[in-house]
Amino acid sequence: GPGTLQRRLKELGFITLTRGPAEYGLGLTLGNAEARLIDLTNAYAALAREVTGDLRAAFMGFGCTWVSR
Repeated sequence: GPGTLQRRLKELGFITLTRGPAEYGLGLTLGNAEARLIDLTNAYAALAREVTGDLRAAFMGFGCTWVSR
């Protein structure tokens, strides 16, 4: 849910997520939260570092359940 995604985004360096998960709701998955460009850049860099082989597995570990097998 939104709480899990918000925690993961904070782990990736998003410091602007100051409201509670309930305020963002499921729209958080669509990008309805404020983010600085540097936070987005750092998050993409962190995701890239995690990808060591199977890109699908990396996305599934991030919680992207829409990625098909």
